[in-house]
Amino acid sequence: MKKILLTFFILSYSIISSGQSKIKGQLFDEYGNAAWAEIFINGEPTEWMSYNGIINLVCTENGINEITFKYFGHYITKIKVECNDDIVDLGEIYLISGNFWLDGPKNGFISDNYKNGKVKYKINIKRWKPHGDSKFYNSKGELTQRLIYKKGKLLKIYIRENGKLNELKFEITKKGEILTVPNKV
Repeated sequence: MKKILLTFFILSYSIISSGQSKIKGQLFDEYGNAAWAEIFINGEPTEWMSYNGIINLVCTENGINEITFKYFGHYITKIKVECNDDIVDLGEIYLISGNFWLDGPKNGFISDNYKNGKVKYKINIKRWKPHGDSKFYNSKGELTQRLIYKKGKLLKIYIRENGKLNELKFEITKKGEILTVPNKV
């Protein structure tokens, strides 16, 4: 009887787990630190991720799936992946800073420094909107993210991967969300 039950559970597990892709990756903030966010798959909430930025999800639908990352003060980021393999590796995913400041000069820039004196961010603004370069640095002073705006519209995103800045291929949806695919170096 125990063997029959064990066989039944093993068979049930293999049927349930077949067709499920495991999705893995790592989430970073604009400063290159491990980050945390709410994650949704095809609009359905998943379990909250840990603060170390490690992404471990299960995709139950085969085919194209949309993974959404939400964190206050940042663009909602959506990534489309195809879940037909056993493991889908998202690689490194970066939160893109949105309009996180509440006030500032009409024209000029806003910036902040780390305790060690290194620049943390510098955001150029024109008529209270980001315009030109917005740059974010890690505590070592290395540029980790560069955003290029024109009159508040995000045009280009560069992120530091493997020691160099790479352009992130993306588009902005009608809702103002970033839509992209895994950025592989």
